[in-house]
Amino acid sequence: VLQMQKAADAPSRPSASDPAGNSLGGPQQLFTLDQAEIAKAQPPAPAPAEDWRRVFWLMVILRTSMIRGGYLSPDRSVYIPKRVWLQKGAKFTAFASKLDCAECLVNELRAVCAIDPQQSQIVGRALCSLIDTMDSLQNSLARQLPFISEVSEKPHSSAVAKMKGVAKALDRTVGRLGAMPHKCADPHEYIQTLVDLFDAAAFVERWIDHYAVNALDHAIIHQQLHRVAKFLYDVVCAFVIHDLHGLLDRYVKKASAAFYKAVP
Repeated sequence: VLQMQKAADAPSRPSASDPAGNSLGGPQQLFTLDQAEIAKAQPPAPAPAEDWRRVFWLMVILRTSMIRGGYLSPDRSVYIPKRVWLQKGAKFTAFASKLDCAECLVNELRAVCAIDPQQSQIVGRALCSLIDTMDSLQNSLARQLPFISEVSEKPHSSAVAKMKGVAKALDRTVGRLGAMPHKCADPHEYIQTLVDLFDAAAFVERWIDHYAVNALDHAIIHQQLHRVAKFLYDVVCAFVIHDLHGLLDRYVKKASAAFYKAVP
């Protein structure tokens, strides 16, 4: 603390950038916390009791931290500044695949949301198509990200299974190449696409509540909506949290290096 205070009181020396890559004028600016941002922040509500609602609660927390900075927990123990997400030059694993996945989901979810929920037959067909897309995306990402599991497929004949095994082996090779960390010069597009995805997915919670009123009459749709929610948790939130872990690690390391460099 004393070292930090001395650095702040010392004459300003030119500093290239803060950990997010933003231009700074000196040590005192480098160690100035985002007080205005933090002062406006409100902690999230406690986690909902129902397990299936937690994915939507988590998406709201992540979205808030991306657009204006926010607390990750109700007890205010962890605050994530907006600039953590926007670090220039940060590396992302399977960057292109995750961006393609997010863009695809934004379009698919918006298309489903545009349907009148009273049209249950149309909703059911649209959700079936959406789940097929999600299964394909999950299997594709699973070949690049070890923390995502593949969706089990329907059994095939031995010949077809053998061919599929060869295809999967090739896909894994391609997947390993695609999983190489990608240095992103400007992550704004990726982060904005994730915000759009969280916004586009918000209706799913409302629809689950809507169809729960007559769950027996809409059992298939209710099950489909829960499958969508599970994908959002197991796949989308999983890779976003993985990204956040890497970004925080990078931010702390760069902040520590900048601090020691600024100390006289």
